[in-house]
Amino acid sequence: MNFSQPEMHIESLGLNPGNIVVDFGAGTGAYAKLAAQEVTSRGIVYAVDIHKDLLTRLKKDALEEGIHNIEIVWGDIEVKNGVQLQDHIADAVILSNTLFMISNKETLMQEIKRILKSGGKVLVVEWTDSHDGIGPHKDHVVQESDAHTLFAENNFTISHISDQNPYHYRFVATYTL
Repeated sequence: MNFSQPEMHIESLGLNPGNIVVDFGAGTGAYAKLAAQEVTSRGIVYAVDIHKDLLTRLKKDALEEGIHNIEIVWGDIEVKNGVQLQDHIADAVILSNTLFMISNKETLMQEIKRILKSGGKVLVVEWTDSHDGIGPHKDHVVQESDAHTLFAENNFTISHISDQNPYHYRFVATYTL
């Protein structure tokens, strides 16, 4: 069963060597590690999570895999300035399987806009359904149309990308100040 295709998702961001990427809710770091390879040693990936133990594990695993351009950031993406990075630093933000866990989506959007450069992109990957308990609780699933609306209302242009994956939807949202 293929729940997600992180390589294809990262490719859709169009990252370049030297880019700065922030992975919100990095977890074990699958997306952060792939992004780190795309931006090469000239770029950097900030892996942000509220769980310190996951960040410690991610950093250890990345170093063991020879990936040296990931910096871990303990932070809360639902709090204003909860991600202690400077304003307008990021070329891209990754938000994978995280939106359904966020209760304060407006603060999340403000934090994304604060750290993104104008023209920066957000990769959104999210569950399409609960899938009989494999995904999030059915009450927490964020429908794709609702995610599109959330980003559109916050000055993002949506590029819809279809993976034909029954478990996840994906899109890239570009921010314009």
